[in-house]
Amino acid sequence: MTNLGSHFFAQLLQALEYLHGQRIVHRDVKADNLLLSRSRHSDHVTVKLADFGLARRLPHDSNVISCDASGAPLFLAPETILEDLIGQPVDMWACGVILFILLAGYPPFWSSNDEKLLLSILQGHYSMPSPYWDNVSDEAKDLVRRLIVVDPSKRLTASEALNHPWIQIKAQQQAPQKHSQRRNFAAVICGVRAMLKFRRMNLKDSCHKRKSEKDVLN
Repeated sequence: MTNLGSHFFAQLLQALEYLHGQRIVHRDVKADNLLLSRSRHSDHVTVKLADFGLARRLPHDSNVISCDASGAPLFLAPETILEDLIGQPVDMWACGVILFILLAGYPPFWSSNDEKLLLSILQGHYSMPSPYWDNVSDEAKDLVRRLIVVDPSKRLTASEALNHPWIQIKAQQQAPQKHSQRRNFAAVICGVRAMLKFRRMNLKDSCHKRKSEKDVLN
């Protein structure tokens, strides 16, 4: 990932650091909810986290709450799928999935079948095969592994992720934003959105086919 891409990811972490400081869990961090805003007076591009429809505020006496399993399946944390008590770590899991996609160009967990997808998430089994990960630094891989962790208590917080060596190193190497880099980053986000849309279409067609077969049998 370019220095610019890591800068954009750091902005997402900063947004979550602020939200979590207010005891707010977004619960729907995904590519669809990342907006790129360009300043009128400069080439600076800001990443904004949108859609707070599923967001919940934690009570003052607890860091977890009980919620239904809602959100995009590809970005759901294991504890959300199991409908266990959830907290801010669910947002960090989703951040890990987004970072994985930005680094490799494909998601860590994938299946056209919802049950298989959710099972693979619960198991937390993913790989970093060649050639997709050949040019990714060990520091970047380490950050992914510290975010996509089945045990929520072992996941990095937003503040900890911002202090991770990969983020810090990239921040020091930060160069002026180039149009081609902004375009490439936006292309990755749009590509993920298209992938998810295609997956939803396949699931819809599959459900329609099963319904038609059921009607025929009846």
